[in-house]
Amino acid sequence: VVCVLTGNGLKDPQTAMNRAAPVVPCESDIEGVEAAVMGGR
Repeated sequence: VVCVLTGNGLKDPQTAMNRAAPVVPCESDIEGVEAAVMGGR
């Protein structure tokens, strides 16, 4: 999932990267995405 944000300094990629949560790897199917989004439940 990719989001493009504007305002509040988020146009600066380094600022956005410093404030973002780490990337969560997941399988490329709906079950894998659901598990990643739901925290493995």
